[in-house]
Amino acid sequence: MPKPNLIETTYHDWLNEDIRISGSDYADFNGQISKSYVHYDNFLLLPATLLSHPLLSPACKRCSKDEQERFWIRVSKAFGVSHIAINAPIPSMARASCPNILRSPSKLVAVHGVFEDLSLLGVPNVDRNDKGGTPALIAFDKVFWTSCKQNLITQIWAPSRTMFSQGNVIEKRRLLDLLKEDEETATIIPSLSSAVDLYAGIGYFAFCYAKAGFRTVLCWELNEWSVEGMRRGSIPNRFSFSTGPDSAELPDRLDRPIGELLSFHEDNNFAIERIRALAGKVMPIRHVNCGLLPSSQDSWNTALQVLDHKLEGWIHVHDNVDIRIGSDSSAKYAEQERCIAEKGLLILGKLRTLEATYLGRSVMLGRTFKVKSFGPRVVHVVFDFKVDGQIVS
Repeated sequence: MPKPNLIETTYHDWLNEDIRISGSDYADFNGQISKSYVHYDNFLLLPATLLSHPLLSPACKRCSKDEQERFWIRVSKAFGVSHIAINAPIPSMARASCPNILRSPSKLVAVHGVFEDLSLLGVPNVDRNDKGGTPALIAFDKVFWTSCKQNLITQIWAPSRTMFSQGNVIEKRRLLDLLKEDEETATIIPSLSSAVDLYAGIGYFAFCYAKAGFRTVLCWELNEWSVEGMRRGSIPNRFSFSTGPDSAELPDRLDRPIGELLSFHEDNNFAIERIRALAGKVMPIRHVNCGLLPSSQDSWNTALQVLDHKLEGWIHVHDNVDIRIGSDSSAKYAEQERCIAEKGLLILGKLRTLEATYLGRSVMLGRTFKVKSFGPRVVHVVFDFKVDGQIVS
C-alpha cells in the first residue's frame, strides 16, 4: 500500500476541521493541492503553484490569515520543520535596470517561521548590485539557515538569501565519479592537484573537489551570504576553510592540508591575478568549474588562463540549451540532442578562439551531461572540455 502524501492528508484534515466552506466549494477545493515538496532538515519548500491556490495564496479572500496559519502549523508538525516557504523562479533583475548577478531568491514567499530579523540586519536587502556596496552590518546569526546532505556532503545555506538547487545532486555525483576515475587511472592525482570554482556559491561543486582529496580548491563568489554558507558547510565536512588569504600568508603547497578551501569574496575577474600571485603556493590547477546559468561565457578566458600550462586539464562549462521543438513531438528527443550538440560545438569554437590568442593548446569537447530541464524547451547541460598541456621543446 503506498504511503499517504503528507501534504495531501494535512490539507484534507485542514479542510474538514479548521475552515468553514460550503459543500459545493469543498468539492471544488478538495483536489486542488500540489503533492510535491522538498524537505530539507528543518525547512520545507513548496512549489510555486501554491501562490495561485484559491485558499492558500497570500492574496486569498476565501479564508482568513488565521485559518491559513493553522494549515501551515499543521504542515510544520507533520514534517517536523520550523520553517516553510513557497518557491519562485530566481528573478533575472534585482531592481529596475539592475541585473540579479547574485542570483538572490528575492521572490521566495515565507509562510511559516521567521526567516530574517530585519530589525537586526543593519541595512537589509543591500547587496553588491548597488554600486559594489555590502551591508553595513551583516547579522548572519539573525537569519534562518538550513542544510541537507547529498553524496555524503553537507551543505548549508540561508533560503532567504541564497539559492539552492536540489537537481544539481546528479552532477555532483557525476563529478565525484569522474575525479575518482582520474585518480584510479593516475590521469590526475588529487593530492598533487588544485581545482578552481569560478562561481562557488555555497560550495555546490567546490566541496566535491575537496571531498575527492584535491590539495586546494580556490573559490570565487560575490554573494557574502553564499561565502558564509560555504564557511558553515566546511565545518561538518571537516574541510579547512579560509577567506581571501594574502599569498604571502600561505605556506608552501606541500605543507597545506588536503581538501583546503580558499574562498575569495570578489569578482572572478581577479582570479588570474590572484592565482599568479600564488605560484609555488598551490598545486597545479587541473580542473576549473564554470557553473553560472544561463551562461558562464564571461569566465571562459579566465578558465583557460588559470589551468596549468604544462599539464592537461578540464574546464566544466554549465549552460542552458534552448530546444527548438516543432509540431512533431516524436522528434523531440532527436531535436534535443541536436541542439545540445550544436551548443557544445559553439562553445568549443569560442574556447579555441580564446586559446589561439593565448598559448595555442589543443581544446577538445569530451563528455556532455544533461543535468535537468526547465520546462520542455530549456535543458541545463554541463560540457566537459579537455585542454592539453603545452608542448615544451
